[in-house]
Amino acid sequence: MVRADHRRQKKKLIEAARWWATGGAAQAAQFSADCAALNIQLPDGFEQPATHFVVDPENWDTVMLFVSLGTQWRIGGMGDVIGLDYTAVDAVFRIRRIKNRASLFDGLQVMEEAALAAFREAKPK
Repeated sequence: MVRADHRRQKKKLIEAARWWATGGAAQAAQFSADCAALNIQLPDGFEQPATHFVVDPENWDTVMLFVSLGTQWRIGGMGDVIGLDYTAVDAVFRIRRIKNRASLFDGLQVMEEAALAAFREAKPK
């Protein structure tokens, strides 16, 4: 049972990272504005993009750590995002006197990989 909970927690972290990396709320707002500007009436049952993302309590600390590192991405020579700056991660751990570093770091890496995948998918070809 623990393994199933861990998989669910990992899945939710991936969803949170993708929401962050793709501009979640901004995209939903733009979609609504575009529909209004074009006078588009959406059919009944059409699911509009969500305007918010709910974070489960067990993921809260990991998501807040990830969000706090939003300006700490390393950029490669061609302008591609290559990953988080782990020295900045360590600095945040020390500044905030975080104790459970190993589990938070594991979750952070799950979110980092999901965000990188979303960045790659959004990159013009």
